[in-house]
Amino acid sequence: MSTNARAFPEEERALRENRWWDALCRRDKQADGRFVYGVKTTGIFCMPSCASRLPLRENVQFFVDAEAARQAGFLPCKRCLPGSSSREQRQGAAIEHACQLMAQSETSLTLAQVATAVGISPYHFHRLFKAQVGVTLKRYAAALRGQRVRALLSGEVPVTQATLAEVFHSSEQFYQESHQLLGMPPCSFKHKGQGMTIHFAIGTCSLVAVLVAESERGVCAVLLGDDATALINELHALFANATLVAGDAAFDQRMALVIRAIDSPGAPLTLPLDIRGTAFQLRVW
Repeated sequence: MSTNARAFPEEERALRENRWWDALCRRDKQADGRFVYGVKTTGIFCMPSCASRLPLRENVQFFVDAEAARQAGFLPCKRCLPGSSSREQRQGAAIEHACQLMAQSETSLTLAQVATAVGISPYHFHRLFKAQVGVTLKRYAAALRGQRVRALLSGEVPVTQATLAEVFHSSEQFYQESHQLLGMPPCSFKHKGQGMTIHFAIGTCSLVAVLVAESERGVCAVLLGDDATALINELHALFANATLVAGDAAFDQRMALVIRAIDSPGAPLTLPLDIRGTAFQLRVW
């Protein structure tokens, strides 16, 4: 097989390949995309993090990218798929697709249905979804239902029990969950918080600014945005008929502790902001 046509001067190449060998021995995921390695005895090339058996050093040939390895006569590994998108990118794309399917569906989708749609086994998808999003698929689906109900109740069109039953499995289920979803009775939410006193506080999370509002029944709004004034205006629009009270020092401190405890700055940044924001709002709720 031919040598790598993009080789650096001999000493620099040796130092570089020593670093790459060290990364390969550690199966360093951070090294994926920086180089690939070919195994002379098999004719296969892989990414550094590939789970295949570690080859002997004398059988390894390094390349700066997948194209160089192909030109040298190596074939891509079918396990780690070098040269394609990273595993994290593929997983993020699958999660994003799943969230879009749930958001667009008129009915509740089961874990098995969503997993099948994205081509992952239900068991593996359940673990992957929770690790990437921070909540289970079932709870994320519940958050989407809550968003839809709040949008329906905030509109001008009369909302019937039949309409609410379409979002949930039944009208009974909606009324069982409505107080937790809305932080107040559905009729009060429909009438923009009429007769309610709502306390609120503003803090920051790893996403953006966050406003948390709470009635005597529980959390009734978790709003995300870039501007605190815009968040307050949004709260006024949601609950125009309620008495809005800025939280006192104790309330502000409690909300700050909640946000800090729930925030996940280490969550995968490949997921769109709306997906991460929905999961964050659900955890605050």
